[in-house]
Amino acid sequence: MKKVANALTLLFSLTFVFGCCPSCKEEDDTVYFSIIGDSISTYAGWSNNASVNTTIGENWVYYYENHPDLPNGVNDTWWKRTADRMGYEVLVNNSWSGSLASCAESGPTNMDGCGRRAVNLHADTGKNAGKQPDVIAVYLGTNDYYQILNFGSYSEVDFDTLVQADGSGGYEYEIPANFAEAYAVMMHKITTKYSSATVYCLPILPYSSGQGIAVIEQINGIIFSLAEHFNATYVDTYTTFKNLRRFHTYMDDGSGGGIHPNAAGMGVIADCVVEEMEKTKKS
Repeated sequence: MKKVANALTLLFSLTFVFGCCPSCKEEDDTVYFSIIGDSISTYAGWSNNASVNTTIGENWVYYYENHPDLPNGVNDTWWKRTADRMGYEVLVNNSWSGSLASCAESGPTNMDGCGRRAVNLHADTGKNAGKQPDVIAVYLGTNDYYQILNFGSYSEVDFDTLVQADGSGGYEYEIPANFAEAYAVMMHKITTKYSSATVYCLPILPYSSGQGIAVIEQINGIIFSLAEHFNATYVDTYTTFKNLRRFHTYMDDGSGGGIHPNAAGMGVIADCVVEEMEKTKKS
């Protein structure tokens, strides 16, 4: 009888330790997903949510609750659809409406992709404080296309001059002179800060406005080459949208300049991203 009692005591102790002790649970297997982008990737309460990262509270947003182009709210955005379909948890969305990858001659501001936003894709506050992204999506370049003229080229990027070790384990960056250099700085910051993350780079879409398809393809060629340089995956949404009939039906009605995807357009982007993510998982 004493042996039975001892056995029950042991069983109770094991149940308490492994079943009730929070610190003894299995390691967190959540896949955390972060985004850095422009207006196309914003949503009020998400991309300006300082309760997940204290630096993003002032980020400008384009999409918001009850936005006419997204009848299902945030669930219509390309990145939330992607997260839901992949079973990921959105960690930080550091997107800023109107932002560029590039910066002014004086150097990056808080708004520029090549500035501090590239190293603020982790949670520094709230319930996920300390969590790092496992997957990162980079979707910048549209505003560069509409606002700047100097894009440079991948072949002209002098990485040894652009990025230099500072002697204390960090890096110093030259002020980027063009889009290619700015995108390179941004990607270096992202892949250095979050070295364990899988990174996906999205090109800009085949807009009929602006500087023309030749310039769009020049920019996307830079994005493709730099994605390859930094061992990231290029998601070819450009070709997919170029092959769509009636491209404009996937974009806003003109109130946003015809450059912001509506729910249908968001769905196409999500399809492309999920397809590439599934390939990466299988490999």
